[in-house]
Amino acid sequence: MPDPTPTPSPQPHDELAAARTEIERLKTEHARETVRRAIEQSVADSIDPETARLLMERAIESAPDKTAAIPGASKALRAAKPFLFAPRSGASASSSAAAPPADEAARAARQARESGDRKDLLRYLRLRAGG
Repeated sequence: MPDPTPTPSPQPHDELAAARTEIERLKTEHARETVRRAIEQSVADSIDPETARLLMERAIESAPDKTAAIPGASKALRAAKPFLFAPRSGASASSSAAAPPADEAARAARQARESGDRKDLLRYLRLRAGG
C-alpha cells in the first residue's frame, strides 16, 4: 500500500540558496579559467610552456587582480628567464632553416626552440654546460 504522507518538497529558500551557491562557484571557475587562458596566451612562444605557465602562476598568486598582473609578470619572467622564450629577431623561421647553425649546441638550441620538446631543451642545456 502506498505511503499516504507526501514527501516534503524542497523549500524555496533552500533552492534559492543552492542556486546562489552554484552561481558563486561558476563565477569563481570562470575567473580561474580566464586567468589560465591569459597565462597560456602570454607564454605561447615559450620553449617550455608548462614551466613558463607554472612560473607565471606562482608570480601572480598573491595579486588581488590576477588578470591585470599577467602582463607585468610576463615581462618580468621574460627578463629573468629569456632562455624559456624564442628569440624575437626579424629573421623568419624559413631564413633560419636555410642557414643552419655551425655548431652542435646551436643546432640543439634551434631544435629545442622549434619543437618545444623538453628532451630537446635538456639536450641543448647539457651541450651548453659542456656535458
